[in-house]
Amino acid sequence: MEDNQLKSLSIDRFIYETVKNEHPETVERLIKLVQLKYPMPEQKVMEQILHLQNQGKLTLKEYPALLPFALKSCFLSAKAMWYWIVLA
Repeated sequence: MEDNQLKSLSIDRFIYETVKNEHPETVERLIKLVQLKYPMPEQKVMEQILHLQNQGKLTLKEYPALLPFALKSCFLSAKAMWYWIVLA
């Protein structure tokens, strides 16, 4: 095997183990953890992560943003009711 292939396998294994053991909250955090061990550009780490995901070896969960729900609940809260009554 070539040196690049060995390094790629090593990085892939590290990414998999990091996700399994560290449970990073975001992809950005995962990238930072990988960069601590393998100093390489963010884009390159992202390519490795996407490659693993495309192969089905890594599953990333996408959580919906909470901001719209938080704003909706704020606008419809009992405390905001006086505001809406005054506007009406």
